[in-house]
Amino acid sequence: APQTTRSAKQQALDVIKVLEKDHGLKRAPMELKVACGDADAAVVAAALRAVDADVTATVSNDSVACVAPPRVYRQLVAAVAAASDGAGAVSVVDRAAAVDKTVSEKTSGGAEKTPP
Repeated sequence: APQTTRSAKQQALDVIKVLEKDHGLKRAPMELKVACGDADAAVVAAALRAVDADVTATVSNDSVACVAPPRVYRQLVAAVAAASDGAGAVSVVDRAAAVDKTVSEKTSGGAEKTPP
């Protein structure tokens, strides 16, 4: 039953957790781009992978491309901040990355995909 003391968003997140746990529903992973600041990109990528087994991270130049489940987003942001001494930044490239999509897939025009 709905609870009037909790926000609708929090109640919806609780329902999603139950659906994932009890019914095998799986949320689409997010594609993220991580700017590492002055930190070594390989160290930041290792920190991202250490957060969760479902996280994949690929180093390219001074940034890291990452595909991760939405449930670990805040932990990833904290890991980037810790690994880069607060100089790193996380941006969402795609909120619902396709499962078979490669991390650095580009559109035909050469620009990164932006969320709808």
